[in-house]
Amino acid sequence: MKFNFYMLFLTCILLTGIISNKVYSQENPAVNKLIKTTESYFEKMPSEKLYLHFDKPYYSVGDTLWFKGYLLTSASYTASVLSSKLYVELINDSSRLITQLVIPLSAGLGQGYFVLDNRVTDGSYKIRAYTGWMQNFDQRTFFNKQFYIGKPSQQGSWMVNEQHTVKTTATGNQVNLAIQMNDLDGKVIPYRDVEIKLTAGNKTLIRTNHTTSDAGAFNTSFILPTKTDNTNLTLVITDKAGKNSKLNIPFYPNGPAQNIDLQFMPEGGNMVVGLYNKVGFKIIGDDGKSLAIKGSIRDSKNEEVTTFQALHNGMGNFMLLPQAGEKYTASITTADGTTKTVDLPLPKAAGIAIRVDNISRADSVNIYITATPDIAAAKKSYTLIAQSKDVIHFGTAFNLDNGFNNLRIAKNKFNTGIVSFMILSDLNQPVNERRIFVNLHDQLQLTLSNSENTYQPKDSIAVNVSVKDKTGKPVPGNFSVSVTDDGAVTDKTYNDNIASRFLLTSELKGNVEEPGWYFSQGGINMEKALDNLMLTQGWTGYDWKGTPTTPPKFEAGIDSRISGKLENFFKKPIANAKVSLFASSKKYGVILIDTLSNENGRFVFENLPLIDTIAYTIKVHNAKGKEIGAGIVLDPFKTAPVANNNDYRLTPWYAHSSDSLMIKYFNRPNQTALPGINAQDVKGTLLKEVIVKAKKEPIKIGDEFGYSKAEINEKDLIAAGKKSLFELIYQRFKSVKTTNYYSGDVFKRAAMHTTSEYVSGSLFIADVLIDGQSVQSIYGVAVTGDSTSYNGFLRTFFNYIGADDIKDVKLVEGVHAFMTITTRSGAGVFTRTSPGSLAFRPLPMLFPKQFYSPRYAVKNDLPDTRTTIFWEPNLVTDENGNATLSFYAADKPSTYTINIEGTNMQGGFGYQTGKISITSQTGVKAKPVK
Repeated sequence: MKFNFYMLFLTCILLTGIISNKVYSQENPAVNKLIKTTESYFEKMPSEKLYLHFDKPYYSVGDTLWFKGYLLTSASYTASVLSSKLYVELINDSSRLITQLVIPLSAGLGQGYFVLDNRVTDGSYKIRAYTGWMQNFDQRTFFNKQFYIGKPSQQGSWMVNEQHTVKTTATGNQVNLAIQMNDLDGKVIPYRDVEIKLTAGNKTLIRTNHTTSDAGAFNTSFILPTKTDNTNLTLVITDKAGKNSKLNIPFYPNGPAQNIDLQFMPEGGNMVVGLYNKVGFKIIGDDGKSLAIKGSIRDSKNEEVTTFQALHNGMGNFMLLPQAGEKYTASITTADGTTKTVDLPLPKAAGIAIRVDNISRADSVNIYITATPDIAAAKKSYTLIAQSKDVIHFGTAFNLDNGFNNLRIAKNKFNTGIVSFMILSDLNQPVNERRIFVNLHDQLQLTLSNSENTYQPKDSIAVNVSVKDKTGKPVPGNFSVSVTDDGAVTDKTYNDNIASRFLLTSELKGNVEEPGWYFSQGGINMEKALDNLMLTQGWTGYDWKGTPTTPPKFEAGIDSRISGKLENFFKKPIANAKVSLFASSKKYGVILIDTLSNENGRFVFENLPLIDTIAYTIKVHNAKGKEIGAGIVLDPFKTAPVANNNDYRLTPWYAHSSDSLMIKYFNRPNQTALPGINAQDVKGTLLKEVIVKAKKEPIKIGDEFGYSKAEINEKDLIAAGKKSLFELIYQRFKSVKTTNYYSGDVFKRAAMHTTSEYVSGSLFIADVLIDGQSVQSIYGVAVTGDSTSYNGFLRTFFNYIGADDIKDVKLVEGVHAFMTITTRSGAGVFTRTSPGSLAFRPLPMLFPKQFYSPRYAVKNDLPDTRTTIFWEPNLVTDENGNATLSFYAADKPSTYTINIEGTNMQGGFGYQTGKISITSQTGVKAKPVK
């Protein structure tokens, strides 16, 4: 059977012309049906992959964060046509959404920026990005990037150096803590009173007071309870003089107090008694980062069976032949001497083991499948499936009547990336799975070269970019480029890049440390380390139940559209109604589009223009053109829920005593920050700030004047939708209420009255002007003779009118209090709500703006404090694979790092870094880009 199986597989492989072709079993219709069912699912639910390239690794408040987005299909790495919008969000370390951007996409590409204004505070943040379609899948498919935003240092800022030791005692773990305080110039901070707190989330565990010595240091010790969750401890240092407020530093006890997480993952899913098993392992500490370990495996008699050692980033593997009735434990020792004993998973008494050798041969993969005697005796049929993301490469039936089956597969039958081998039972249930990474070394080759020999401060610099494939053929492609100043910005060499993201980390679970390392070099150790990564973080299961029986919850956003449903009073759909969409835009003029609702009451307006900010009005008419009372229920975009932040916490810049560049970055001179002005965008000379002291323009109310105390603008009113005006006023105007305790004007004291009225604070709202029409002039007591008619009308109007029927509401105070309301209809007090109309403002889109790089041919007196020297999100190589980027150097000597990443939009990815030296000496040749 081994021979027959191999011949069947070989026949199937020979029928394959190129990688993307599918290989079906020629003798098993059941396998073909399974493959076609799975492919049908992929066609109905194709997935997307996303990568964002940033201009630098960390930022400070006042910076602009620039990014370029690449959205590709998972199956072919071509531009995704499923989504026309990209949602990019800034989330803080409390899992609170700070800002959300909507980025228009063209051919899978988009670009944008965050202005990090004063709403952003010092701390760890995450950029999360996704499309509406991606919400149909696990949030692990979203793009996530964690980084630190620091607040530029002020005079007197501190640097903190914390060291500690841990000793186990009868009452818990004793922590001996030593703190050294320095200013940013390295000088000690003596005789300063500080408070030290150790917190676990919102709970304070330790609180002590100290005074720094003449050397700027102090020591303390405390007992840490043994059951403390060490993953969420924070050391809070408070300056009791109030000058530096609080410094928050993640605190990880380590040593004997550390809660080590060691996991064992048998190849294929389970260890099986009597079969050779490869077992992968991964170990991380309290901080979520890997630990270096070595250890041994011992049986129930405490005899050593084998030894193991982590090869790279806390991962490794060992071979084990489990025996019946045995229980195995691992005894480990970390680099700091901490020891720990962990039980291995119990082996199964019967089963199948799969071992995949992706290292021994450069051109092929060897697969060894073995089974216990009872499985072999059952003489059942199994299916082996080979697939990549959204692509089935082949499927074939086999049996294990002889207890084993071996085969060899040429690697060139796959694309570069993750390949999964899965064994399914005769009931199509997963039995084993093993994922490997196939590297055909076919990524794009980028070359950077200088165009000049010397570069001085403020010089114009040109860099030539050449892109070729592995055969040397020129490649047209789309790339993004950042140039940063090495004097203030340092980036980790092995961070995620466009190749590692699309080909590797986008399909793995958990945090992958230094993902770029796996693409940086060759050699047997890197191949083994990559295989260990696939053994540990690469396992995942697939649902083989067939094609989806219900439509996806989130539709593909292939264009800019507005869709919804019409309902009558009884929530039944309204069919064949005319739905009109109206808007006015400076660029597009008047927009008027009509459509009809279908039999389910559904309607859609497709291919709407991409506009940064616009408000639409939707109206419903019957066949005779008369407005009808239809409920309009739109399908607005729903922001993905923000889960609790389980990422590892980043260390703040003021605790990076050994990172001189980060200290320099946050201690650099800052350009003057003015509200609404980004200093990097200033062309020419920025004048000194002039503070203009002026009063608000008064608002005339009849014969009186007042000043706006609060306002609800059109944007807020549209966002409130069908919420009643009464509800919105009470939410936004905190001083407004109904009471019988008030004063008639500012010259009178508040007193009790017989009737309740609308008041602002304790000031009676003397009149409400609706489209300039006075309510008092129609419903006031002087007109009606009824002291309750004015209040009664307001109560009815506020509750009856929807927020989307209103354009603006102001609360005005002068001698008297007033309210002004501007309606959409302009009908004043006779305004009535329109059940067949709705105002809607889509989320505003952020369109690209150009990164400003000063041209020193034009006089500019500002000091050039750029840390991002240049950002180009859309560098396109021509048919010869060439492109040129040009920028100006800053005004000081330094060294710059060029980082370029991109794709040919056909599965090829490329990235490269280079260096350029700026020297103040004339006649000195600049170092070539390398």
